[in-house]
Amino acid sequence: MAIDPIGARYYTDYAGYRYARVLYPLLARIAALGNTTMIPYTLLLINLFSIAVGTFFISRWLEKNKYSPWFALVYGLFPGLTIALQRDTAEPLAYAFITIAMYILYFGGKYKIVLSALFFLLHI
Repeated sequence: MAIDPIGARYYTDYAGYRYARVLYPLLARIAALGNTTMIPYTLLLINLFSIAVGTFFISRWLEKNKYSPWFALVYGLFPGLTIALQRDTAEPLAYAFITIAMYILYFGGKYKIVLSALFFLLHI
C-alpha cells in the first residue's frame, strides 16, 4: 500500500482488512519522500520509533503514578511487539497511539478528552 495505494488491492489477500490501517503505509511513504526503494527502511524505522514512543509514554505514566519507570521495559521488550516488528505489521504504531491517548486522558490539560479521542481515532 505504501508503494501503490490505489492498485494495492490487486496484490493483497483481503483488501478490506488491509486497507483498515492505512496510516502506517502512508507515513512510510511520506518518510521515504516518495522514493519507493526506501519504503522498507521507513516501515522499520516507524515501527522502532513507535515502540520507543509507547515505552516512553508508559514510563512517564508509571513515574507520575509513583512507580518505577523501568517497568515500561515490559512493554518495550514484549514478544508481541518484537514479532510485530519482524513481520512489519501496523500494531506498534497503533499501540503507540493508544499509549499516547491513555497518557493524555490521565494527565492532559483542559482539552484532554478531545486530544485523547483524536489519538484513539488515529490507532484505527
